[in-house]
Amino acid sequence: MPEPLARRLQRRLIELPLHVEEAHVALDAIELPSYPDEPRPSSTVTLAGRQQTGLGENVAWTRNDHRNFQHQISGGDFAHRGSLGGFLRALDAIVPEAYPHAAIEAAAVDLALRQARTNLEELAKSDFRDTRYVRSFAASPDPLPELTAHLEHNPGIDIKVDVHPAWEEATLVRLAGLGSISVLDFKHQGTLATQTAVAEALPDPWLEDPGQLGQRPSGILARRFSLDAALTSEKPQEMLQRMHPAAVNLKVPRMGGVLALLQAAAFCEAETKPFYLGGMFEVSVGRAQARELASLLAPQAPNDLAPIPRGTNHEFPASLRPPHGGIGFGHR
Repeated sequence: MPEPLARRLQRRLIELPLHVEEAHVALDAIELPSYPDEPRPSSTVTLAGRQQTGLGENVAWTRNDHRNFQHQISGGDFAHRGSLGGFLRALDAIVPEAYPHAAIEAAAVDLALRQARTNLEELAKSDFRDTRYVRSFAASPDPLPELTAHLEHNPGIDIKVDVHPAWEEATLVRLAGLGSISVLDFKHQGTLATQTAVAEALPDPWLEDPGQLGQRPSGILARRFSLDAALTSEKPQEMLQRMHPAAVNLKVPRMGGVLALLQAAAFCEAETKPFYLGGMFEVSVGRAQARELASLLAPQAPNDLAPIPRGTNHEFPASLRPPHGGIGFGHR
């Protein structure tokens, strides 16, 4: 039996040689109409070695988090000669927090691939493919105007929408009539009765994070239950086994890195469990890196990795495919 793709990619990444000489972090803040209250704070970590650089994006939410990350990197010793796996084992003790750990790990993967003059396609022996994705919408008591406008301009791009507890029966009927909602995200909000009413009115989408955090829902909610928020860097495989979801939303930053995501994806492959990749408002290299993983692992799934609308341009490509033939992770 051939080795599953996620497990093969995980094994080959760990085996890559890696030489790190220095590390530093650049801070930024990106003006986006879709980000609430202020510019999206951002930081990018760079690992350098053998005249190559690898990049990783920290998705922390506050400017103070990013400043602390910069101080953590500038005060640390990240020099390494050995394998990518060895670097990551040492990193577990130095930077245990999920978001900064994921950023440094992504930079290390990028650097190791560049030093080896290769990419994920070649390492996995599998081509990047056209990738389905959804556009995500925040909760609104009346989501129809925004969703309808999106579908008029982008009829082939499905929707992920956060559920609002104030939706009435008429709203549910109109939402069902759109025929384009692939994921409903409850974010553990609302009563069992309201969640059940939504699930009954819209019988097709995955139901992301219904019920209470860390508890498996029952009845109609369980049959289309997609696990997201509870799947963190803390023993993800044990969480999958305990929660037994119908589908899974995998996110590199929340899980603490690429290798943890690949481990969870390998579990899903072995269990023939559907999974898709999600984002955490990445605004730079992190989004490109997540798309590469989705293109290899789950190209036909409702990946929450749409381009971020900027200005008045709200038209989206029919699908995404990372470019072929480059080197590194998140080609640039």
